[in-house]
Amino acid sequence: MLLVACVGVLGLTCPQPTYATANSIPNPKWFWDLGNNGTPDADVPVSPAGAGWSSLALSRLQDAIGEWSSNTSFQPYYASSGYYHVYRDGTAPDGGFGPCDVMVTVTWYDFRGTYYDIHRTHTYAQSDADLPGTMARFWYGTSHSGLSTDVDSQGVLTHELGHWVLLNDLGPSYGTDCNYGTGMYTMCGELRDPGFDDDSWRQRSLTTNDIDSANAVY
Repeated sequence: MLLVACVGVLGLTCPQPTYATANSIPNPKWFWDLGNNGTPDADVPVSPAGAGWSSLALSRLQDAIGEWSSNTSFQPYYASSGYYHVYRDGTAPDGGFGPCDVMVTVTWYDFRGTYYDIHRTHTYAQSDADLPGTMARFWYGTSHSGLSTDVDSQGVLTHELGHWVLLNDLGPSYGTDCNYGTGMYTMCGELRDPGFDDDSWRQRSLTTNDIDSANAVY
C-alpha cells in the first residue's frame, strides 16, 4: 500500500492527499519492521539523496532528525547513504508534484495480518524555482529568515519526518485544527500566505500533540 502526504500552501486549490490518522493509538498498529519479525523498529536511517546537499542543507536535515529522536520514541538517525531517502534537488515522486506541494513524502506499507509494516519511505523537495505560490526559496540558516516568502527547510523536513510514521496532516482543508501561532503543531500541513517563514519556522519544534502522536505508534 502507498501513502502520499505533503506540506502545501493554504488557500490554493489543491487535491487532498490520502493519509492515515495517528492522534490515537492505531488499530491495527503500524510501525517500521526492518527485521521482518513482527517487532517494532524505532531506529530508522534517513539518508540524503540526489544533488545539491550543501553543508547547511545537511545540517538542517540532521537537526530535523534530531528533533524527533530527542523527543519521541520514534528514533530516526542520519545515515550518509542508505535505502530511505530525502531529495532536495527537485527530484519528483512518481506522478510528479501537485500544484501546492512544497515537500512530498511517499511511504510504502503492507498489512501483515495483525499490523501494518512500514517498509520504505522517500521525501521529495521542490526546487526553489518550482515552489508554489509566492514562495521564493528554501531557507537553510540556523536562525529565523525573517523574509515572508522564505520556507524554512528544517521546519518542513521535521514535518515530513512525521509522515515516516504515518502521522497525518493537520489544517483547515483537512477539517482539523492546525493551532496556528507560536505553538503551531509540526504536523500542520498547510502554510499561510503571507508568513511562510513564520509557519515553517514553527514547525521546527514538536508540540505535545506531535510527541504524543509519534509515541502512540511506538
